[in-house]
Amino acid sequence: MFRSYGTLKYARSVSSSEAKSLLSDVMLGQSLGIIPKESKIAPLECMVLSEPALVCDGKELSPNERDKNVQN
Repeated sequence: MFRSYGTLKYARSVSSSEAKSLLSDVMLGQSLGIIPKESKIAPLECMVLSEPALVCDGKELSPNERDKNVQN
């Protein structure tokens, strides 16, 4: 859980599928009281904001194109 938290906190970019997995770990840690709920943006909000429909602005993109689009 702390590894996922650290990766999300310090990584420059992660794929959308990896982000969902990492955010899920952090949410579990927060639910169990292991990771403090100190962040400005909640993991659930991050999960919603990283959904393909929001990232792609309604355009049809492959997962690789979508991840590259977010990095730019």
